[in-house]
Amino acid sequence: MSRTFHRPAPDGAEQHRNWLSLVDVNGPFLSLPVLRRTWPTLDALDKKARERLRQEHTTWQADTVAGQQAWIGYVLGELLGWGDTLHVDGLDSLAYTVAEHDTELRPSFVLVEPGEEVKPDSVRLLGLICPPGQQPTARIKDSTWAATPVDRLAHLCRHHNIELGLVTDGRWWTLVWAPRGGVTTTATFDTVSWPEAAERDVVRAFVSLLSRRRFFGVSEGERLVPLLRDSLGSQEEITEALGVQVRQAVELLVAAIGRIDVRERELGGRGLADVEAHEVYRGAVAVMMRIVFLLFAEERKLLPADNELYATAYSAGRLCEELEQRVTEGSEEDLEHSSAAWHRLLALFNAVYHGIDHPRLKLHGHDGSLFDPDATPWMPLTIDDRTVLHMLRSVQYVEVGTGRSRERRTVSFRTLDVEQIGYVYEGLLSFEGFRAQDVTVGLIGKEGLEEEVALADLEALRERNLDVPALAKALAEKYKDSKIGSVAALIKKLAPIDGVEREEARKKLLAVTGGDYELSERLLPFSGILREDLRGLPVVILPGALFVTESALRRNTGTHYTPRKLAEDVVEGALEPLVYEPGPLQTADTNQWKPKTSEQILSLKVADIAMGSAAFLVAAARYLGNHLVEAWTRENDERIRRYQQRRVDRPVDPDEDPLVIEARRQIIEHCLYGVDINPMAVEMAKLSLWLVSMDPQRPFTFLDDRLAAGDSLLGITSLEQLEYMHLRRVS
Repeated sequence: MSRTFHRPAPDGAEQHRNWLSLVDVNGPFLSLPVLRRTWPTLDALDKKARERLRQEHTTWQADTVAGQQAWIGYVLGELLGWGDTLHVDGLDSLAYTVAEHDTELRPSFVLVEPGEEVKPDSVRLLGLICPPGQQPTARIKDSTWAATPVDRLAHLCRHHNIELGLVTDGRWWTLVWAPRGGVTTTATFDTVSWPEAAERDVVRAFVSLLSRRRFFGVSEGERLVPLLRDSLGSQEEITEALGVQVRQAVELLVAAIGRIDVRERELGGRGLADVEAHEVYRGAVAVMMRIVFLLFAEERKLLPADNELYATAYSAGRLCEELEQRVTEGSEEDLEHSSAAWHRLLALFNAVYHGIDHPRLKLHGHDGSLFDPDATPWMPLTIDDRTVLHMLRSVQYVEVGTGRSRERRTVSFRTLDVEQIGYVYEGLLSFEGFRAQDVTVGLIGKEGLEEEVALADLEALRERNLDVPALAKALAEKYKDSKIGSVAALIKKLAPIDGVEREEARKKLLAVTGGDYELSERLLPFSGILREDLRGLPVVILPGALFVTESALRRNTGTHYTPRKLAEDVVEGALEPLVYEPGPLQTADTNQWKPKTSEQILSLKVADIAMGSAAFLVAAARYLGNHLVEAWTRENDERIRRYQQRRVDRPVDPDEDPLVIEARRQIIEHCLYGVDINPMAVEMAKLSLWLVSMDPQRPFTFLDDRLAAGDSLLGITSLEQLEYMHLRRVS
């Protein structure tokens, strides 16, 4: 007798992962928690609807040009069920002319509230139909305006304050979210294989998101725009969590380097006696910057992640999976006795810097100070695998939520903006490396504000406050700025423990004190207020060991996070007068503005004299790059002709478009300059600009003469000081 085994139906989370993996998303889209909450399972298509889809799809595929309108009409009117809410006529009131580009934007169709007339306050979605074969995310052939159909519809959406749009040529359907004051998000569905079983979740997701019911048959909070806003909050939560985890990973790496230093000194060596603690901290930050770059580059195919030799011998993304598999087969503690993962990372860093020339693997050498092995010659050759596991986990997964709702989410570097990466690393400028003079512990508190204090200070505080309530009150007052907790909460954490709980606390303290029983007993009364590192062990720093704590550097240097939209608005206001002549400085009449030539654009000089992680320079590269593409188009430049001859079989990501990359590279090489007093900020700026001008065949060093570390605030008192380049006043 034979048996038939059926694979269990995927749950809601797996369904959403399936279709999200087959949709090309650019920008902050619907998060998995929001999707799971709104659609425990995707909307179903009955057998009749599936047969109808297959029939219409077959007819359209027979002649995609002649059948375009019928296919689009079926998808909108029947598959999505828009019916009488779909309007294709009487749309003149929604037309808008972009005078500086001499282009009229006009929707091809709109979704309107049932029974309402076509007017901006009754329209829920604007639609645009492209000619067959014109990808919504690709630039339009022979157009002097570099904006893609998606860009143009987003422009029209923002003009009318209608946040949703839909662009299609029949095959590609791109959902556009264009909120005023926010970045544009796109999600592109490829319908060419919709009838196939593998695409069933994608079709159901498309219908779930855009059906008539989703616009008019659910409560306001369950509609698409509020769901996208909820997800944006989730994305910000992920960015915040990522920033905290990266800092903790740097702390962990510094502590691991410190332990090796202490052991070497105990054996009679010099260890890191000639290396300042702040240099160790900066070296650890550089390692984490390298790892983030590598994960970003692997996910964006800038490194040969699909090469078998690279994947098995080098890949940073694959390494975390392998270490987690070892934990599953044994324990985390087992990883403390090997350092193969660290050796692999060092080999990868060297490969990126020098390149690889092997019959089975070719990798272009990128050079650059970030990966220069001679920049940190003191870096240990052995870091335990447990530390490396948590370093990798800290940037590949984030823990968000609280209590039972806390969950681990995978970080997608395809959806992270360069500005978000800059934000993560600018947070590290608030901290610095130090050497402990005495036994020092890390206290609990709000993430990023926790304090490191001498154990002797805690013991002295306890001697002055003999009972637990008094000690709790003293701690709450003394460390209130770090949000250590209320008096009531601290009383619970300081309450004496016994039995299994006491033995578990003692075991952890022995692990971090090198088995020092006497010291562990001194620490035990405070175990409830000691914060844990990424390994789940209390933060205890022994005398002479390295540790990380907050510094005044960020406050003194005025470093702060700049959101992408703010940077783009500032840059547009500053540079728009410089890309037209005549332009805004000569006349307010946009019809009279004349765009500059490519040569004139490349002659511009833009400097940020306190650049941080280069948020404004990145925005300038994007803005001037777009205008350079438009100039090349007007001039029929050879690069435009080559671009138009390309065959494209997948959605075009604007940030990976070869023409855009080339334009940004030209702008960066000819126009942009920056300086910052903090050397770490300079490295972050180089990383940011390289990531928005990604070219796997070009080295990082093209930025070395453009971005420099230095103090731009000279405090001169006369022009002669500048002319003679000397601060002594010239008489």
